[in-house]
Amino acid sequence: MKIPFMRLDRQYALHKDEILSICDNVFSHGRVLQGKEVDRLENKLSEIHRSKHSITVNSGTDALYFALLSLGVLPSDKVIVPSLSFIASASPIERIGAVPVFVDSTFEYHSDIDQIIKIIRTEDIKCVVFVHLYGELVDLSYLYEECKKNDVILIEDGAQALGAVNGDYILGDNSDAATLSFDPMKIAGAYGSGGAVITNSDLVKQEIIRLRYHGRDENRIYVNLGYNSQMSSIQAAIIEFKIKKMTEWTNKRIGIARKYKSHISSDIIAPKENNNITHVYHKYAIRCTNINRDEIKNKLSDLGIQTMIHYRKPLYSEPIFESYNVDKSQFPVTKKLTNELLSLPIYPELLDSEVDFIVESLSRFT
Repeated sequence: MKIPFMRLDRQYALHKDEILSICDNVFSHGRVLQGKEVDRLENKLSEIHRSKHSITVNSGTDALYFALLSLGVLPSDKVIVPSLSFIASASPIERIGAVPVFVDSTFEYHSDIDQIIKIIRTEDIKCVVFVHLYGELVDLSYLYEECKKNDVILIEDGAQALGAVNGDYILGDNSDAATLSFDPMKIAGAYGSGGAVITNSDLVKQEIIRLRYHGRDENRIYVNLGYNSQMSSIQAAIIEFKIKKMTEWTNKRIGIARKYKSHISSDIIAPKENNNITHVYHKYAIRCTNINRDEIKNKLSDLGIQTMIHYRKPLYSEPIFESYNVDKSQFPVTKKLTNELLSLPIYPELLDSEVDFIVESLSRFT
């Protein structure tokens, strides 16, 4: 049996008629950029997140970069970032010329909030970028209070957490801005790229609208240096369609996650499913604690099961950040996680027989 890590081809086959109809509608009206579909998606995102504004852009990376710029992060400013995340959580900081300040992880995979608070109380920090990793939303109410007390900006990177909730808390409730990604691998992915910024600030909205289209304001005057980061009408329409399917798809992911957890041995630690939290399982990352992670990965590959490692090395170890001479001994949990984490396939198009095969295969080696 061959089980790829992702099956966008299968997703397309299941929804081909709807997707082709969406494309036909956009091609027929002809406004392939800045069409009504973009406005509809922005309104939908604002509705989902109870936010005043949603501004779509061409990628989640641009969304974070524009959020940093619009909130006033400048060269040489210090910005706290996780040590365990995708490169795009930190590269926009480097792009500005600001200084990334890495923090260790917890065994729940997200950044250590206690460590963040200690740093913002003792160092001159401009901004915190908090990543909701793998699809679990962390309640940042207390962190946001501490950021406000210390005049620190808080940005939530929700690239992996669209649709996640934590009790009454949702993405954007307690931050100055939140960012989203619609990369094809995401739960509601584009057939290309896309991103968005969620905010209640009129000023942030105005600035990002200028940044995403060559620095042009509402009067069509080019007032500052901008970029070409528009989301196409087709991508907006496809993302909106997928958002409508999100509840159904999330429930399927949760069902698969629970089946994995119920059959995982004591050699593996499964992601926690906490009460009152809807974990959307963008990734299902297990910890291989008493067995060799890479050996398990290779054996599953031999059986036709594709797995991934998110992430193989801490961000501070990437060559782009070498000049900061980070003391790697300050990140014991992140180091441990990068040697243990293994992501299993988890998407709504997985067949029951495929899930059973993955579970049975794991049991052979644990």
